[in-house]
Amino acid sequence: MMISDDFLRAVLRFVCDSKELIKMPNDVEKLADLVGFTGVSEALVDRAVIRFQERMARSGRQTLGVMVECAVFSLLEQIEQVAVLAENKQIYNGKQTIGELDTLLRVDQKLVHAEIAVKFYMAYPPEKPEMWLGPNAKDSFKIKAENLLHHQIRLSEKVMVKRQLCEEGLMGEGEMVGHALCVKGVLFHHALHAVPALPDEAADDCERGRWCFAHEWAETYPQLEAEGLHACMLERLEWIAASSVISDVRKMEVTAELNRPLMLVLCKREVAEKQSFTAVERFFIMPDNWPEKEDVKTHGSKS
Repeated sequence: MMISDDFLRAVLRFVCDSKELIKMPNDVEKLADLVGFTGVSEALVDRAVIRFQERMARSGRQTLGVMVECAVFSLLEQIEQVAVLAENKQIYNGKQTIGELDTLLRVDQKLVHAEIAVKFYMAYPPEKPEMWLGPNAKDSFKIKAENLLHHQIRLSEKVMVKRQLCEEGLMGEGEMVGHALCVKGVLFHHALHAVPALPDEAADDCERGRWCFAHEWAETYPQLEAEGLHACMLERLEWIAASSVISDVRKMEVTAELNRPLMLVLCKREVAEKQSFTAVERFFIMPDNWPEKEDVKTHGSKS
C-alpha cells in the first residue's frame, strides 16, 4: 500500500498515545514515560514524519513490527535529551549471532537498552479462556511476555554483551544499563461470551477489543449495531493506525469461507445523519479453522 504522511502521523500518535500491553517489572521503565512520548507536540510529530518516510523507504519491508520500530526511532531522533546510539544491534558470540538489542540510547546521559513490539492476542477458547493466541496461533501472549521480560530485555545484562558494547565504544567499562519497553497492542475477548480476567502479564489498563469467528458475524453484527457501532475494514498495516482510515463505514458481509484474520475498527457517528465517525474499538473476525489444533497443543493449557 502507498504510505501517506497522514497515515504515518497516525502511526506515530499510536506509538505516543496508546497504552502499554505488558505489565512492567520494577526495574523496567515504560519507554514512553522515560523519553516523554506522551503529549509530544504536533511540530515534533511533523518532523518525525519526514524521517519515518525515509526509514520506511530504506527498509523496503512493510510489516507491523518494522513500521512500529521505524516510528519509535523517528520519534527518538526528535527528542533533545535522547541520543540514539544503536538500532537493531546484533550481538555475537564469536561469529555466531545470539541476539539483538532493538535500540541502545542515552537519556539525559543514562544508558538505556529498549525493546519494541506490537502484538494482538485473542482469548481462547471463547467460553472459558485458558490462553491468549495471536492471529498466527503459534504465537501466544504468555510466551511473548516471558521472552520479552526474561530474555530480550535482559540480554544487555550478560557479561559477553557488555564486553562487546564496551569494545565498540557504546558503553563505558563498569557502566550500568537501564531497561525500557515499548510494547503496544490489544487483547481481544470473544464478543458473545463474558469478559475474562486479563492474563497476569498484562497491564491493567491495556487496550481491549472483541473478536468472533466468521460464522458468528451474522449473529454478532446486530448486537454491535444495537450499541450504535459501525464497522470499517482495515488492511493489515492499518491495524495500528485505525483512527486514520475511517472511510468505508457500512454493514460488513463476512462469509464462513474467510481464510485470513480480518480486523475492523468499530466507530460511532459523531453527528446524526453525517458521515463523521470516531474510532471506538478494534474488532477481529477470525477464520473458522483458527486456531490449528497443533498450535493449541504446543501452548498447552494456561498459555
